[in-house]
Amino acid sequence: MRIPAGSSNAASNRCFVSAKARTPIRFAARIVHEALAQLTLDPAVRALEFVSSLTVSGVAVQLDVIVVIRADGRHRLDVVEARSVRDIDEEGLVLLAQEALALPALVMTPADLRREPYATNCCLVWNGRHVQVRASDRVRILQALTEDGPMPLGQLATEARWSHDHVGQSFPWRAKTSLKSI
Repeated sequence: MRIPAGSSNAASNRCFVSAKARTPIRFAARIVHEALAQLTLDPAVRALEFVSSLTVSGVAVQLDVIVVIRADGRHRLDVVEARSVRDIDEEGLVLLAQEALALPALVMTPADLRREPYATNCCLVWNGRHVQVRASDRVRILQALTEDGPMPLGQLATEARWSHDHVGQSFPWRAKTSLKSI
């Protein structure tokens, strides 16, 4: 789905907030939210930034660029399905502004974002982000990860032996979502 440039729909006012973003990041398309959630959970991503506009040759250009900071440098997020449709003059200004940023594009397609099992795991973890975790369970989780390193969520649940079923809390939500799509 392409979002028209300058679109004033309510979706363009949605903001994404995460520990890796110092400021809220505006987004218009749901698929950008999916990309931001996955990038937030990606251990290779150190931070996310938002550049709303840039002045090029004395003209302020609306960019709404998401910058992904990883060990290999800074990249401009380009979610293919969320690219704006612009007239030729506006597109030219945007291209000049992007060139001035000097950031290589990190292109993400719908296929990239829906790659399994990564997409489902990210969805489960992201949707469980508001679940309260007891301090004793946090200690067990951190201890298991420190001793054994990264591991699948199911294995972590077994290794950490936490006192409350945090993993199971996300499954009713998953079943409800699956039923809605049928």
